[in-house]
Amino acid sequence: VNAVFRLVYTGGQLKLVVDPFFIIWNPYDTQISASRFAVTLENGLAGGVRFKVTDPAGTEKLYGKPSGWGGGRGSDTSFSDYAKHKSGVNANLSYLISNLSMNPGEVQIYSPPNESDRSANANVLNDELRPGMNYNVTDSGIFFGEFPDQNNTNWGPVFVPTSEAGQTRIDVLFNIASQASYAIVNNIEINLPASTIQPDQLTSEDEFGDHIQGKEFRLNLGGSEVSRNVNTGERGFSLDYTFAELGGTKKSFGILSILTLPTDHAEADTAVEVFSQLNVTAAASTWKEIAHRAPFNMVVKSVAKDGINNLINEVGIDFDAIGSGLNGFYGKSYASTDGDTAFPLLTISPSPLHSLVQFSSANIGTRLVEPTHAIGNSWKPPYIPKSSIYDNTTGFFGEVKDTSWLVNDALFDRYYLSGVAPAYTIGAGGYTMNAGSASAGIETTLQTFYGSNSELAKANPALEPYLPDGMTAKQVKDLLTPADGYQKLGAYSLINGAFNVNSTSVAAWSALLRGNKDLAIESLEGSTDSATGTPFPLSSSASDTTSTNGWEGFSRLSDSAIDNLAASIVDEVKTRGPFMSLSDFVNRRISTDNRSAQGALQEAIEQAGINSGIRANTSDTIPNYSDYASIFPHAADPYIGDRNNATGIPLEINQANILLPIAPK
Repeated sequence: VNAVFRLVYTGGQLKLVVDPFFIIWNPYDTQISASRFAVTLENGLAGGVRFKVTDPAGTEKLYGKPSGWGGGRGSDTSFSDYAKHKSGVNANLSYLISNLSMNPGEVQIYSPPNESDRSANANVLNDELRPGMNYNVTDSGIFFGEFPDQNNTNWGPVFVPTSEAGQTRIDVLFNIASQASYAIVNNIEINLPASTIQPDQLTSEDEFGDHIQGKEFRLNLGGSEVSRNVNTGERGFSLDYTFAELGGTKKSFGILSILTLPTDHAEADTAVEVFSQLNVTAAASTWKEIAHRAPFNMVVKSVAKDGINNLINEVGIDFDAIGSGLNGFYGKSYASTDGDTAFPLLTISPSPLHSLVQFSSANIGTRLVEPTHAIGNSWKPPYIPKSSIYDNTTGFFGEVKDTSWLVNDALFDRYYLSGVAPAYTIGAGGYTMNAGSASAGIETTLQTFYGSNSELAKANPALEPYLPDGMTAKQVKDLLTPADGYQKLGAYSLINGAFNVNSTSVAAWSALLRGNKDLAIESLEGSTDSATGTPFPLSSSASDTTSTNGWEGFSRLSDSAIDNLAASIVDEVKTRGPFMSLSDFVNRRISTDNRSAQGALQEAIEQAGINSGIRANTSDTIPNYSDYASIFPHAADPYIGDRNNATGIPLEINQANILLPIAPK
């Protein structure tokens, strides 16, 4: 969420204009669409402004309340005050996108239209969003024509005769508004309203539809625990213009930027693994997790500087001028030099599913302080002690847990995916059975699986149908067709090529890991990667195999790299084994030694240096959890190893990547 603050002098009157624009990221490796996509800013924005007008005689008049913190050099008059005065009710803003469509991993820019182009069912406080950044010099933005006195009362217009415009000056103070006695609270929510909803209807919770995400900002700028990742902006009046210089076109003087952290950001002072240790699709980031600080995966910056280009450059945001001009950048940064216009991080696996690890991108945790790829990975969270999977001692997050450990423990050994599932097509009307196919409905699918050509059922390739003596295929099919049939399927299936995770044979592990050697990977766009080596994507279908984007692809391992990895896995089996269950093999040890840092496969990956070359070209920032003991009291440097802030991106090979092809066995 970003907003450019401007002044305009027209018709002898001063006006404050705020032009918001939004950067929206599709984190999935497939195209997504929504008939309606709503962004709501509860309590508006956090930018604070004050003005000082000096007439030709030298008489000064101040507008806006001075801050009670920092000697009055900040502002206790914020955008929220202006918005509340304009609406007469509250400072809430809502924005609606109609017919949103985003390619895999795409980063798009959206902003409100010009006043003259706005739809009849939209207004300046309940507006619509359109692709691209609109910074029209006269006709875009939210216009405020009244200004408060130094007590935030007595609102009124500011008139300056055109004959005095060249001799009347206005000084500008712009930074994050800062109250002395309480934190600044703003909320950002994302929802999917019904397809018939119009922008001006987004005034009631009843109209917002399904909730996707919510973030609460409590920016505390004083006291012993101040907000992290917040640049408050310069204190005091820093810019001045004559009214003649303002003229009839908007003069940009400030920008407020609230961004989700990329891996490398100059304004961030908490270096965290935002794509692994934190949840990029958290449904809620609340006060329990931030305790009067901005969320740890966000960075907030307030800049006072003259000119739109200078302001955009200050917050490090670029637009894809080579492409459509409607795209932004994300990943390593928001700049074109390091970021990418497409960064697909999460996988929506095509059916039928054959491995539990295919759920790795599922949003198992709803909170910010839960991992992005929970299933299959097992890194010790920085807010959990080595010897536990729970903690409630930080005082900031409330009770926290090692979500990956708990989910892995619940799933592995108890569940498997047979792939014996009916085939459906998803359309506008929902799920439609693929009539006439070998998997049309559960009865037909079972009949195919237990028939003469079971491969047509597209079941898990590690499974084979099993007919006990004295039973026919029809009898087994009839037994498994009822709703509870899935509970009995294991009794009528055999595993083809099961593997013992306690094996100490390097040759055996090497052979298993080479199972997909030279396998061609087809992308969702239809392109194919046919390179040599064994691929380890976290998806069975990459988003774009032709992309030169270093954050969009996947990695292959050579035979020598696999041999090194196999040797490291055997070392871990000897160190940690015997494993009492599959989840015991997947999860980190709950202990006081280094085995608690990560799972056995992840430790083997690190010891073999599989990601060393990849990490040299991803992030330049090393996680610094241990530097912030009040937030991460259980973090210590040794457990980070060679990881950087880009841990968990598709290009890396991590534990879940290795488990994906071998978990069915």
